[in-house]
Amino acid sequence: MSYARSLANSGIQLANAYPLAASLLLGFGAITIAKFCYRTLSLKRYGAKKGAWAIVTGTSDGIDKEFAFQLAKAGFNVFLVARNLELLDTAAAEIASKYSVSTQTASIDFAKDDDAAYEILSQKFQGLDVGVLVNNVGKSHAMPVYLVDTPKEEMADIVSINVNATMRVTYSILPGMIHGKRGLILNIGSFAGAIPSPMLATYSGTKAFLATFTSALAEEVRQHGITVEHINTYFVVSKLSKIRKSSTLIS
Repeated sequence: MSYARSLANSGIQLANAYPLAASLLLGFGAITIAKFCYRTLSLKRYGAKKGAWAIVTGTSDGIDKEFAFQLAKAGFNVFLVARNLELLDTAAAEIASKYSVSTQTASIDFAKDDDAAYEILSQKFQGLDVGVLVNNVGKSHAMPVYLVDTPKEEMADIVSINVNATMRVTYSILPGMIHGKRGLILNIGSFAGAIPSPMLATYSGTKAFLATFTSALAEEVRQHGITVEHINTYFVVSKLSKIRKSSTLIS
């Protein structure tokens, strides 16, 4: 029996054993693909190839970096925001040389929730025609741990990065999008927000917040031609997930 057939049979057996889980995964997958195709086909409405900027937070590696490259490929100038300025500048140089778009970078430690730092960041956004915002910066626990054993600093960092950073960066960008009567905001979530995850309680709770926040904000700004979407990720190779190798179920 070939490897492919063996894999297919294993998948069928798993689906038969866990029909509800299989259906949910297939449903989530179909929805994600449909949304991705829709966005790819309609990016011009948000200013692609018309001088608009895409702002991506957390752009050091993984999903965030891939978003930055794909948005540059689609024709957006790209503004990268994260803590490590050296990594940001390296990624920006790669993007500029590969896609011939303009790039900017800004360093901020989202864990500090520093008002002055956010004000400086907001000023850097002024005057830019921002068509897309990807709120991807995030932090999880160093390891699975019970809430009572979680360091207070770790909990505070997770809330500051996963919740406050999304709200505050969005708050800075929204006025310009409303004025321009168009925009796309993508809030990157996690399956841990859809499925309560014991021993990751703080992280799970912050990711659940993103889903509700996204839905509420989407209704507020729909009248201004702004689309706000929540994208749930599953198993992905990244520093945050601590997964090092891709496979059939890990991208």
